[in-house]
Amino acid sequence: MSELTFENLAEQLMLLGQRGAYAESLELLQRESGRFPDREQATYYWRMRLAVRINNLALALQFFRELLEHGYSLPPHWLREDENLKPLQGLPEYEDLVAVCQLKFAELQANAKPEMLIMHPDGGVSTSSQPRSLLLALHGNAGNISGTLGPWRGVVDQGWLLVLPQSSQAIDENAFVWDDWDKAAAEIQEHYVSLTHRYAIGERVIVGGFSMGGGLAIWLTLSRIIRAHGFVVLAPYVPDIEKLEPLLERARTDGVHGYIIVGERDNGCLEIAHKLNALLNVNGIPCQLELRPGLGHTYPPDFDESLEKALAFVTQ
Repeated sequence: MSELTFENLAEQLMLLGQRGAYAESLELLQRESGRFPDREQATYYWRMRLAVRINNLALALQFFRELLEHGYSLPPHWLREDENLKPLQGLPEYEDLVAVCQLKFAELQANAKPEMLIMHPDGGVSTSSQPRSLLLALHGNAGNISGTLGPWRGVVDQGWLLVLPQSSQAIDENAFVWDDWDKAAAEIQEHYVSLTHRYAIGERVIVGGFSMGGGLAIWLTLSRIIRAHGFVVLAPYVPDIEKLEPLLERARTDGVHGYIIVGERDNGCLEIAHKLNALLNVNGIPCQLELRPGLGHTYPPDFDESLEKALAFVTQ
């Protein structure tokens, strides 16, 4: 039997939640969360939500205290907007803990800044007058550069300049989100401009991404904020697909292409992927949808193969 991964755990929890098996979900988390010390913030947050679901508010508050004692915090808007946590609101201890999070979060945001990792096809970071094909790869929410590099780095061997931006929207010291797309666009635009000053960027510019990073990649491409040839995304999350519609005419005129990879067991993004694919093709923007059997909301082990096909389609 293969070792349990964090993605496997998340998928099992999702399936249990769909059946309303919240007590079983909590038991699974309690038993297995110790395997993932680097994801404690997420597992404590999930335990809080599940404790409320089984109507054990005292346990939810205990998990909240432990999360803070371990040095983590949660974005205040999660604590206010998450429907699962509504029963806790107004309780004096909960409000005190939320106030602690607000202070921690303000300090975290004050120190956060956008980052960028560049992987040069020549093995170095020197400038070059040779035109470069550029792939921008965006991490998912609660992700970072280091967790994104592995799946995408194979393109460097194919001559691509790989650039991994990291959001300044921090939810923890090593976890970043793209919730504010306008702020994300400004940061990525600034990265792109600096790249054009440093390298001779050729015509082949692709924006890629996973989950929320994938949705952002689509928007950056269709809006022409980044003048990309197209996008390659895995499990894209787009909060409001209708907001993309005004962008389609210009993207079609510019010859934009898209490629979407999604797992057939990705209940959160499978429907979104189908809707995006249909919307783009109906409006004359060539887009290919690759469905991966048995895959949930994660990278497939053979992502390199899908990425090679995707780049060939988008750059044709």
